[in-house]
Amino acid sequence: MDNKKDAKWQKRKNLRYTLTKTWSVLIIVYYVLLLILGITGSIIILSNLEYYLKANLLLTTILCSIGMTCAFCSIQYLQLIYKACIDKRIDIIKKNDNPRDDFSEQILGNVLYFILRPLFAIVFVIIAVFSLLGGFILITSSMDYIINDRFFYFSVIISCIIGFSIGNLLDKFDAFSRFKISQKLNISEEGNNNETEDDNEKR
Repeated sequence: MDNKKDAKWQKRKNLRYTLTKTWSVLIIVYYVLLLILGITGSIIILSNLEYYLKANLLLTTILCSIGMTCAFCSIQYLQLIYKACIDKRIDIIKKNDNPRDDFSEQILGNVLYFILRPLFAIVFVIIAVFSLLGGFILITSSMDYIINDRFFYFSVIISCIIGFSIGNLLDKFDAFSRFKISQKLNISEEGNNNETEDDNEKR
């Protein structure tokens, strides 16, 4: 199991990215803006937290959680970009090179990879908040935390973790869903086989 994790980490560490110079700059600006907006929005909410929690606890929690997950996601992927630049793992395609179709597809894939990660993190944060509300993730044995600020703080902490580890979270979610689907298919196949055997016995 550890060998698989190490191999996956090594593969991610050695990933190469194909981008144009314009897209490289735009992606960096995109993450810097998300980082600034996320931190600024969260500071505004925290500076007058009591008022916002009384006004609308759920909306305040979701907005601050989104802000923090965007900030931490930006930190993670800005770190990834500058490490890739240092290791010379970003292939810059110039406009004059007249890139082939396969290069165009690579560029599009890389751009979507970077742009969509914060959006995926936001989706997972909203799911996490509603999981807390529904009691699927328990802080205490009772549900009284929903009406106080512990719910807010716990949601924000979870959102920070989700934002920073969204890549791993997507991989684990994908593996978990594949496992569950294959499990369901195996159960249904076993059921069909048992029914067939019963029919044969009756005949």
